[in-house]
Amino acid sequence: MFVALFLLLVPLSGQDSTPTEQYLQEKRSVSTFNPEEWEAWEEKKTGLHYLEDIEKAKEKTKKEGKDKEENNPFLEKAFLKGLSTFLLIIIGIVIAFFLIRQLLGMKARPRNRKINRQGSIHIDLDQIEENLEEVTLTDYIQDAIQASNFALATRLYYLDTLKSLSKGKQIKWKKDKTNRDYLNEMQSSPLFDKFQYITHVFENIWYGNRSINGPSFREIQPFFQSLISEVEASNTPQE
Repeated sequence: MFVALFLLLVPLSGQDSTPTEQYLQEKRSVSTFNPEEWEAWEEKKTGLHYLEDIEKAKEKTKKEGKDKEENNPFLEKAFLKGLSTFLLIIIGIVIAFFLIRQLLGMKARPRNRKINRQGSIHIDLDQIEENLEEVTLTDYIQDAIQASNFALATRLYYLDTLKSLSKGKQIKWKKDKTNRDYLNEMQSSPLFDKFQYITHVFENIWYGNRSINGPSFREIQPFFQSLISEVEASNTPQE
């Protein structure tokens, strides 16, 4: 019985071994460390990050493109050229506005200025113009001068000149006419140059809003008086 148990425990010679026994009986070879192969692996490992490098390169290129665009001298020149053109247009519009305003000033209705006349009487230009041929303007002119309203006195002198020219049939007075209309009617008159001068003086003072003082008024007053006298003399019938 002892012999039988021994035979069971000890495998018979020539009998096939199990896979586990074969693995234990095999000779194992130990591989040595090769630095060159390690370096090659590191290079391959580094190459695995190429997608990330490409994305970074794209971002860098994009940023450089924006920087070039912002610092592009051609874009700056184009912007400055556009700005200068815009400013020139604005200046042109402003100049045109003032030129048109100046031209239309000749057609503007006179402002209705009033001054006290002996404390209770007023000079109403609208009323004077409505009845110009029947109104005597000498007293009104003196009242305006005494009140130091020299612009109004100039306006009254000009109306007195138009009244005299209308009586002499050299113009046709009408309240809504412009000074340009009267100048056109006076083209063939020997008094045209004098009338053109006082018209220019009057428009600068009245429509140009230029202040005029006593000394300046006394310089232009003789031109109005002289022209009115000449017109009235030409209106007097010769005997």
